[in-house]
Amino acid sequence: MSQPILQVRDFTVEFWVDGVWYPAAIKMNFDVKAGQTLAIVGESGSGKSTTALGVMNLLASNARTSGSVKVNGIEMLGASASSLRKARGKEVAYIFQEPMTALNPVYTIGFQIVETLRTHFDMGPKQARLRAIELLTMVEIPEPELSIDKYPHQLSGGQRQRAMIAQALACDPGLLIADEPTTALDVTIQAEILDLMRNLKSRLNSAILLITHDMGVVADMADEILVMKDGLTVEHGPSEQIFNAPKHPYSKELLAAVPELGTSVKRSLDASARKQAPVIKLENVTIAYPKRGRIPEFVAVRDFSLEIYPGEIVGLVGESGSGKTTVGRAAIGLLPIKSGKLEIVGKDISNASQKELFTIRRHTGIVFQDPASSLNPRLPIGESIGEPIYLAKIAK
Repeated sequence: MSQPILQVRDFTVEFWVDGVWYPAAIKMNFDVKAGQTLAIVGESGSGKSTTALGVMNLLASNARTSGSVKVNGIEMLGASASSLRKARGKEVAYIFQEPMTALNPVYTIGFQIVETLRTHFDMGPKQARLRAIELLTMVEIPEPELSIDKYPHQLSGGQRQRAMIAQALACDPGLLIADEPTTALDVTIQAEILDLMRNLKSRLNSAILLITHDMGVVADMADEILVMKDGLTVEHGPSEQIFNAPKHPYSKELLAAVPELGTSVKRSLDASARKQAPVIKLENVTIAYPKRGRIPEFVAVRDFSLEIYPGEIVGLVGESGSGKTTVGRAAIGLLPIKSGKLEIVGKDISNASQKELFTIRRHTGIVFQDPASSLNPRLPIGESIGEPIYLAKIAK
């Protein structure tokens, strides 16, 4: 019987916080064989990502680990920095949860993929660039010959995720650790990315460790499932058994929480709300990113109209790069509009000054796609939450 690609025994991760060691993952035991997909599922904070990062020692400096983690029979815990560098990317590749923080903002995505290729293979710059374009084409990034020279901030959230997946697949790794690989992707691209991962598994007989809370992805991809709660393994077994006959109460609770299409209560807006003035109104709005150097102007949204009334919930859907986030950012004045009319609570902010926008922003809020890049890393979360209240002079 062939040995597993990844073998984890009694693996424990703890973090030193305010003079106390807090366990994040406790006595983890699992194997991932060649050609197999193991999914680790659980709620936020259960220790899924910590376990995945600990495999190749990518944890924060205040972490300590114990137990054993072997990749192709070689012990990774306590391995030298040079051994880990050789293994990362080539033997074990990661797809991280937040592409904006995983990709280097000062280098183009092409440079980062080329760097990965040339670090692990004897390749010239031209050959590596051609392979990078091939990888970007494979993950369905539009105009790969042009996109290769774009910086991460010039791509949509979904396109950044695909660029990171291209980088992860560059060296055809034996073990792919995918931490929420389809979080920022629309359903059509999600299906294509899952197909890519399946193809990698079948073509190279790679092992996949999948970290996710999306039970649809788990049902589609996983051979085995490991359920985590509060750092502990509560259940581990074949995918069919976990879905059809879960034993632990938490596993049953997790599956029962998965929403099913058509089962939610139908919502309709009260007729009286339509008689009121809309909270937000966009009329024939066009949003463009201006010309910068040799990069021409890019029109992201054209002739867009929308009205949202008090108490109404509107879902704006579309594939990656379709302009959803651009509309959301422009709607509260974070992006200027090129033409058209934009009103918030009856006030025209189409050409509003920063002072006027400051007043408006007291009554609007936005939840960004990527929390790690929108929260200030130098401030405790309490200060980040309190800062807008202080600036608005609601509290001292």
